[in-house]
Amino acid sequence: MAAIRWSLAGTLLCALAGPLPADAQELGERVRDQLVRQPASGAVVAAVHGDSLVLLQAFGHIDQERTREMSVDQPFHLSGAGDAFLGALAIRMALEGVVELDAPVSRWAPELPARVGQATLAQLLTHTAGLDDSPLLSRRPGEPPQDLAPEREVELLSDHVLVTDPGMIRSDSRYNLLVAGHVLASAAGRPLARLLEEEVIGPAGLAETMFDTRSAIQRGAPPGFVWSRSPDAPFEPAPLPRDEVLAAHLRGWSTGEDLARLLTLWLGSQDNPLGRALDVSSRPLVADPTDPDDALRFGLGWESREFGPWREVRAVGDRAGYSAIIRVVPELRLGVIVLANGGTTHMTAVSSYLLERLAGEVAAEGSDLPGAPAHPEAHAQSPAEAWDLVPIPVVPSPEPILTPGPEHAGRYRNGSEVLVLVEADGALAADMNTPEPLEIRVHDHGVLTGHIGDGREGLRVRMVRDREGRVYLLLRKKAFLLEEEADGPGSQNRNSR
Repeated sequence: MAAIRWSLAGTLLCALAGPLPADAQELGERVRDQLVRQPASGAVVAAVHGDSLVLLQAFGHIDQERTREMSVDQPFHLSGAGDAFLGALAIRMALEGVVELDAPVSRWAPELPARVGQATLAQLLTHTAGLDDSPLLSRRPGEPPQDLAPEREVELLSDHVLVTDPGMIRSDSRYNLLVAGHVLASAAGRPLARLLEEEVIGPAGLAETMFDTRSAIQRGAPPGFVWSRSPDAPFEPAPLPRDEVLAAHLRGWSTGEDLARLLTLWLGSQDNPLGRALDVSSRPLVADPTDPDDALRFGLGWESREFGPWREVRAVGDRAGYSAIIRVVPELRLGVIVLANGGTTHMTAVSSYLLERLAGEVAAEGSDLPGAPAHPEAHAQSPAEAWDLVPIPVVPSPEPILTPGPEHAGRYRNGSEVLVLVEADGALAADMNTPEPLEIRVHDHGVLTGHIGDGREGLRVRMVRDREGRVYLLLRKKAFLLEEEADGPGSQNRNSR
């Protein structure tokens, strides 16, 4: 297997013959094992160190019948991994003075509802803007939300989509990045897809990255697969993504080689604007309040966690039929990419194996990997001025409520989703529409578990309060505000519907 070295401008310079940094046979076995376990017929794996591509290989087949082998030049749908493009775009536009990350977005999008417009770009991009995650249009119980074009969703936004005030707590919402993209497009006066191409895709030299499903299919995108209910045919083709109901950054398709080229701009040198933008956007800013261990943090389109003695950042995408994961250890100048044509799988075992093997080699004294520094700390962080030019306020972690009591009973709401705690014999119980409320058990760090009659766990949440004393339950990275808090004094009817 040959490794390829690029210049920072993205020009192919030369091929460096040499063995794979990790055992090729073992890597292949791990990929094939994951393909058997997942609704995917093939995958592409890439690895970068500094300005060098040290691995680019395809595994498996395009089709379940195994008639066509997977190729490294086929594009895969990125889905949520495209959030990293949006974060880099926001930083680039901030460095160019087009937007400010810590100013109310109503400055560039005055048509937004008043309280939504009070949020900043930084808050939207870190999911701390206070928006809920409910569908905009009502529906009958059991019916899926109605799909709307992104422009129509922005038009229908109102201040009712707020769980709480901006900057109070992190809570995932599908509207955060939708609004952020709208603001960036409004500030530049150009469509978001065009902005991404001009400010990120073009400067990085990503010739096989696009925001159009039809173009991706024409360039050989493999069909995606999902689980089926048939034991005879456990996988079935997935429906293609519908571009008309996706924001531009969620319509992205790319190849392993293009994504690797993007990482070389970041990890090879940060003397270029896009490399600095990627570095700044990946900084761990906001803790996940649902994580009692405070290990998971988020940047602008990236999530961050510990990786041995270092920190690793990830951009992850998972949409029906495709999955993508980009894992980077900036201190070691290492990046690993795994793309698969199956949904609900990131083949994490493959990326972990490869990243651990590469990290061991790079961290060892005298590593002979292309581009290896003598010591990991030889790779400097981006200039402090870049960080100073784009100030991003960090939302403090909420305070766990260690001794919840009957005073915390009530309805906790996030849009159309409601969690109910009730008082039972002087303690709390969870009303889950069961014959009897679930017994609540209190654990460390504000964690509560609800248990059905035979003791099995039926609910796990965390109870916290923000810096203004408002009480929330945290579930699946979303915050549910106590309705009594929402309608209390000075709340401006925060969560009334």
